Amino acid sequence: MRRISGPVTMLLGLALATAACSAGQATPAGTPAAQPTPTTAASASPDSPGPTTAPASGTAAPCAVAAAGTDGAEVTIAGFAFGSPTVTIAVGQAVTWTNRDGAPHTATMDGGECGTPRLARGESSTLVFTVAGTYTYHCAIHREMTATLEVTG
Repeated sequence: MRRISGPVTMLLGLALATAACSAGQATPAGTPAAQPTPTTAASASPDSPGPTTAPASGTAAPCAVAAAGTDGAEVTIAGFAFGSPTVTIAVGQAVTWTNRDGAPHTATMDGGECGTPRLARGESSTLVFTVAGTYTYHCAIHREMTATLEVTG
């Protein structure tokens, strides 16, 4: 039997890994699986992350990208922390996250409903919230960074 080594082995391993990921067979440890619809209030438990109130299946996500300067709150990211542990806004208002750290960060809703893109130093992202509820969120890069957003009706 002939032994395969070097670049051929590496290409074969890469092809197998790509095929497994493409087929949805592999998810990196600690990465939540994709959810086609947000968690609904009826199925959420008190211990589950994400909003306590969310749209019913088949409806729009509870938040969307908004233009900078939209009415709402601002959260500064500095010192590997969100500047405010809890922020309260009304339905229809937005939150703007601005990264002041040298490291990149995100603000990602724990339930996976939405979040900011990866923000480099000095970059900002704004999301408007359309569904009342309590949303816990984290930095997808530095999972120890957490905070809460209260959206009131």
